[in-house]
Amino acid sequence: MTDLKARIATIQARADAATHGPWHFAPDLTPWREMNGFWRVEIGGDTQSRAGRHIATVRSGKENAVLLASARTDVPELCALLTRAVELLERASTAVWDSGANRVLFGDEVAAFLRGEK
Repeated sequence: MTDLKARIATIQARADAATHGPWHFAPDLTPWREMNGFWRVEIGGDTQSRAGRHIATVRSGKENAVLLASARTDVPELCALLTRAVELLERASTAVWDSGANRVLFGDEVAAFLRGEK
Protein backbone atom coordinates (compact mmCIF):
# COMPACT_ATOMS: atom_id res chain seq x y z
CA MET A 1 0.00 0.00 0.00
CA THR A 2 2.95 2.33 0.56
CA ASP A 3 3.71 2.45 -3.18
CA LEU A 4 0.07 3.25 -3.92
CA LYS A 5 0.04 5.99 -1.27
CA ALA A 6 3.22 7.48 -2.74
CA ARG A 7 1.73 7.38 -6.24
CA ILE A 8 -1.46 9.10 -5.08
CA ALA A 9 0.63 11.74 -3.26
CA THR A 10 2.69 12.38 -6.41
CA ILE A 11 -0.43 12.81 -8.54
CA GLN A 12 -2.03 15.07 -5.93
CA ALA A 13 1.13 17.19 -5.75
CA ARG A 14 1.00 17.75 -9.52
CA ALA A 15 -2.67 18.74 -9.23
CA ASP A 16 -1.86 21.12 -6.37
CA ALA A 17 0.90 22.74 -8.41
CA ALA A 18 -1.36 23.36 -11.45
CA THR A 19 -3.27 26.58 -11.96
CA HIS A 20 -6.26 26.61 -9.64
CA GLY A 21 -9.67 26.18 -11.23
CA PRO A 22 -12.26 25.55 -12.06
CA TRP A 23 -11.25 25.22 -15.69
CA HIS A 24 -13.66 25.15 -18.62
CA PHE A 25 -13.47 24.66 -22.35
CA ALA A 26 -14.56 27.05 -25.08
CA PRO A 27 -14.31 27.10 -28.86
CA ASP A 28 -11.18 28.87 -30.06
CA LEU A 29 -12.59 31.86 -31.93
CA THR A 30 -9.39 32.72 -33.74
CA PRO A 31 -10.68 32.51 -37.35
CA TRP A 32 -8.39 29.81 -38.76
CA ARG A 33 -8.53 27.80 -35.52
CA GLU A 34 -12.31 27.96 -35.34
CA MET A 35 -12.53 26.57 -38.88
CA ASN A 36 -10.21 23.71 -37.92
CA GLY A 37 -12.05 22.76 -34.73
CA PHE A 38 -9.59 24.02 -32.13
CA TRP A 39 -10.76 24.33 -28.52
CA ARG A 40 -9.38 26.36 -25.63
CA VAL A 41 -9.07 25.33 -22.00
CA GLU A 42 -9.41 28.42 -19.81
CA ILE A 43 -9.75 29.60 -16.26
CA GLY A 44 -12.26 32.34 -15.56
CA GLY A 45 -14.62 33.78 -18.14
CA ASP A 46 -17.28 31.38 -19.38
CA THR A 47 -17.76 28.69 -22.01
CA GLN A 48 -18.98 31.16 -24.66
CA SER A 49 -16.49 34.01 -24.44
CA ARG A 50 -12.74 34.44 -24.63
CA ALA A 51 -12.70 36.40 -21.38
CA GLY A 52 -10.91 33.64 -19.50
CA ARG A 53 -7.18 33.14 -19.06
CA HIS A 54 -5.86 30.71 -21.66
CA ILE A 55 -4.48 27.44 -20.25
CA ALA A 56 -4.17 25.26 -23.36
CA THR A 57 -5.28 24.90 -26.97
CA VAL A 58 -6.63 21.51 -27.97
CA ARG A 59 -6.87 20.64 -31.62
CA SER A 60 -7.91 17.02 -31.28
CA GLY A 61 -11.60 17.55 -30.61
CA LYS A 62 -14.07 18.90 -28.12
CA GLU A 63 -14.08 15.64 -26.11
CA ASN A 64 -10.37 16.01 -25.37
CA ALA A 65 -10.83 19.65 -24.34
CA VAL A 66 -13.65 18.59 -22.00
CA LEU A 67 -11.43 15.87 -20.47
CA LEU A 68 -8.53 18.27 -19.98
CA ALA A 69 -10.73 20.98 -18.44
CA SER A 70 -12.48 18.44 -16.19
CA ALA A 71 -9.19 16.99 -14.96
CA ARG A 72 -8.62 20.11 -12.81
CA THR A 73 -11.43 19.05 -10.48
CA ASP A 74 -11.60 15.31 -11.26
CA VAL A 75 -7.98 14.47 -10.37
CA PRO A 76 -8.05 15.88 -6.80
CA GLU A 77 -11.44 14.26 -6.25
CA LEU A 78 -10.17 10.88 -7.44
CA CYS A 79 -7.04 11.20 -5.28
CA ALA A 80 -9.22 11.87 -2.22
CA LEU A 81 -11.43 8.86 -3.01
CA LEU A 82 -8.42 6.59 -3.53
CA THR A 83 -6.80 7.80 -0.32
CA ARG A 84 -9.99 7.02 1.59
CA ALA A 85 -10.24 3.58 -0.04
CA VAL A 86 -6.62 2.78 0.90
CA GLU A 87 -7.28 3.88 4.48
CA LEU A 88 -10.34 1.62 4.64
CA LEU A 89 -8.42 -1.31 3.17
CA GLU A 90 -5.59 -0.84 5.64
CA ARG A 91 -8.06 -0.62 8.48
CA ALA A 92 -9.91 -3.73 7.29
CA SER A 93 -6.65 -5.66 6.95
CA THR A 94 -6.02 -5.20 10.67
CA ALA A 95 -9.56 -6.06 11.72
CA VAL A 96 -10.24 -8.82 14.22
CA TRP A 97 -13.61 -10.14 15.30
CA ASP A 98 -14.02 -10.04 19.08
CA SER A 99 -16.70 -12.65 19.72
CA GLY A 100 -16.87 -11.73 23.41
CA ALA A 101 -17.76 -8.13 22.59
CA ASN A 102 -19.66 -9.17 19.45
CA ARG A 103 -17.92 -6.52 17.34
CA VAL A 104 -14.98 -5.89 15.04
CA LEU A 105 -11.82 -4.38 16.47
CA PHE A 106 -9.60 -2.11 14.35
CA GLY A 107 -6.03 -0.81 14.50
CA ASP A 108 -4.87 -0.12 18.08
CA GLU A 109 -7.80 -2.08 19.44
CA VAL A 110 -6.40 -5.21 17.74
CA ALA A 111 -3.01 -4.77 19.43
CA ALA A 112 -4.71 -4.28 22.79
CA PHE A 113 -6.87 -7.37 22.16
CA LEU A 114 -3.80 -9.46 21.30
CA ARG A 115 -2.07 -8.26 24.48
CA GLY A 116 -5.17 -9.39 26.40
CA GLU A 117 -6.14 -5.87 27.42
CA LYS A 118 -9.63 -6.04 25.90
